[in-house]
Amino acid sequence: MWPFHKHTDERSLPNFITIGGQKCGTTSLHYYMRAHPEIGVSRIKETRFFCDPGNWHRGLGWYLHQFPRNTKVRIESSPSYTNYPTERGVPQRIHTVVPEVKFVYVVRDPIERAISNYIHEYSNSVEDRPIEVALSDPDNNPYIQRSLYFMQLEQFFRFFDKSRFLIVYSKDLLLKRIETLRTVFQFLGVHSDFRSSEFDIIRHPSAQKRRNTPPGMAIQRLFGDKIFVKLHGYQRHWFKKIFYTLFSREIARPTLSPDLRHRLCKVFAEDVRRLGDFSGRSFDHWLHV
Repeated sequence: MWPFHKHTDERSLPNFITIGGQKCGTTSLHYYMRAHPEIGVSRIKETRFFCDPGNWHRGLGWYLHQFPRNTKVRIESSPSYTNYPTERGVPQRIHTVVPEVKFVYVVRDPIERAISNYIHEYSNSVEDRPIEVALSDPDNNPYIQRSLYFMQLEQFFRFFDKSRFLIVYSKDLLLKRIETLRTVFQFLGVHSDFRSSEFDIIRHPSAQKRRNTPPGMAIQRLFGDKIFVKLHGYQRHWFKKIFYTLFSREIARPTLSPDLRHRLCKVFAEDVRRLGDFSGRSFDHWLHV
């Protein structure tokens, strides 16, 4: 591991990182923050720089190039940073490069997050198993591990003080958006009463996920999002939605059996309690069967 270089221009390094969780609203939050004039976000939303394999091998110069210079706040959003134990060593690498950084962690009902994660993988044709099979074994299960929020945070607490973390509840971001963004902006140290039309957009809702048809998968492999890069804001959001609807089919949101939901509640119970103790709010309602 190469060390943080003392001559690195810190004005081009992030001072905040959104570390997840995946399928918890991090994409929406990223674009809300991007709209703020005091916040500069990374050119690539998910740099995955501190993952290995990921983009760690590209070196610090590549990472520096992702951020604007001299903005008050520079932030990236990579949910893969809270994917332990699939991704190992992430907090240590972050501490090596940006030891003074602070973190935003968006969380939601852990079972609903796991279902949305499954839908995401299924929509991309990565997952083909029925959800009852995909979630049946809690051991070494990435769907479940990513929903163990406090366990993920513990990996960071070995290197960073707990005061450096802001926990954001995804439902608050959805239903109490302005109030929640005010809290986020206060944590980031920027003007907290800023408003933007970007705040009206919800990105990547799992209820609207679709599975690509074979032509859709071919287009995704060939072009990815390159054909949308010159569009901005509402244009990009709606054009992508219309374009991919033509090459995909609807996915019915799966329903868990009462037995599986009960077993998952037991798996998550202790982690949910510890997250509540840390954040100062109760999340016990997540565990109602």
